[in-house]
Amino acid sequence: MHATDQRMAAYLAGELDVAGALAVDEHLLSCETCWQAVCAARQGRRAAERLREPAPLELADRIGLAIDLAPDPAPMRARRGRWLALATATVALIAAVVTAALLVPNQSTRHDPAVISALVHVAAQPTLGESGSVSTELGGQPVVLRHYQVEGGAVVVATSTLAFPMPSGVHAGQGAPMAWTITRDTVTVYCPSGRVLLAGPVPARTLVALAERLHFG
Repeated sequence: MHATDQRMAAYLAGELDVAGALAVDEHLLSCETCWQAVCAARQGRRAAERLREPAPLELADRIGLAIDLAPDPAPMRARRGRWLALATATVALIAAVVTAALLVPNQSTRHDPAVISALVHVAAQPTLGESGSVSTELGGQPVVLRHYQVEGGAVVVATSTLAFPMPSGVHAGQGAPMAWTITRDTVTVYCPSGRVLLAGPVPARTLVALAERLHFG
């Protein structure tokens, strides 16, 4: 005779007294059907517990970046509205930095496309490094910015649903086949693919390593 579902559930939950648990143990030794049911229930519980574990930070970043790069039929203004509640302080910082970049263009980047010049200016700021992501515009191009602390400094990763323009004087980059890099004053810009830019006052190899870690290219 099999144990009832209610009794088995109490056994699995550890709610039976010592005598009751011992009786179920003895039954399981002689009943293959109940033993298999207990094993399946325990495996299901372990699987459910694993699902509740938080995703690794890098996996969450890659998912977020993939969403940022996916085509979105909604207007960019509506997308910015959805992000605003999550990153108001960072938006204010970036807006101030971008405004300064447009009003006082850097001599070494004045011939670069506007979005490249603005990104270089953002990446050169000592206040760079706030967490989270922000939807904004750089040089008139809609972008999503994310910040990462790496060895040697902070890096900003810009993604866009539009391809970034290529400035003049680029060097063939490491990593991805069509990648390129430029250096503007203390800031290095690395492009592993047309819709992704990484920039910061760090060596190119650091940007390449971060791009590989985020699965770009």
